[in-house]
Amino acid sequence: PDTASSDKLKQYATVFNTVEGNTTFYAIPSEASVAAWAEVVPADFRFCFKFPKAITHELKLTRCDEILAAFFERIQPLKNKLGPLMIQLPPSFDGSAVPVLAQFLKKLPAMFRYVVEVRHPDFFNGGPAQAELEQLLARYRIDRLCFDTRALFASNDTSEATLDAKSKKPNLPLIDLADARTPMVRFIGGANRDANGECWAHWVNQVAGWLNAGREPYLFLHMADNADTPQLARDLYRQLQEALPALPELPQWPASRQGDDGQISLF
Repeated sequence: PDTASSDKLKQYATVFNTVEGNTTFYAIPSEASVAAWAEVVPADFRFCFKFPKAITHELKLTRCDEILAAFFERIQPLKNKLGPLMIQLPPSFDGSAVPVLAQFLKKLPAMFRYVVEVRHPDFFNGGPAQAELEQLLARYRIDRLCFDTRALFASNDTSEATLDAKSKKPNLPLIDLADARTPMVRFIGGANRDANGECWAHWVNQVAGWLNAGREPYLFLHMADNADTPQLARDLYRQLQEALPALPELPQWPASRQGDDGQISLF
């Protein structure tokens, strides 16, 4: 609670090695912010920024060359610390818009990696739109984001946080297709820890297979109340370790580390 906002990323990066960058969804960050982010994380840390909503939700991937160029220019200094950039499309982006996505992907610079998230039922019913999307992504070697909300919607919890999350997150079938080098999973946990573990069991085999195939999976975890997310991370990471014993231990939380003098110390 007493951590300064400017120190939170630094502390986070002592435990985890990637972050889902929502801030770019709402606005292109300042040069100073980008420089500060680069400074406080280690060399192997990866930022996975979302494309600005002005591009994906407002302009719907059209007539956006100027803001697209500004976005790439601003994040360019982080190029060695970038994971896949996230093209999160709105629920209104349906099967008829796949040609628009094709035109958009064609002009993206090859120096960056990308992942596409769709939320319209057209892409989850096994129909022609889903096939067209998957063929398009395979052509460009771009992964389709795997969004898993099963645990959230299986939860009987009636807390305000859970009900709010259910109203905002998509309740769609699980699609776990991964064609490229950087598959990405967004897992939304429910209030029941056992149910989270049961749903996560599906991903243990997938992640092990991806790693054994030389891929670089990205796993992002959420909870209705994100104060509970760190414990979810510990729970699910332990399951991964059972399947992949070579995985190192997840570091302690910063507040749990103490120096010889009994004082909390980050480094």
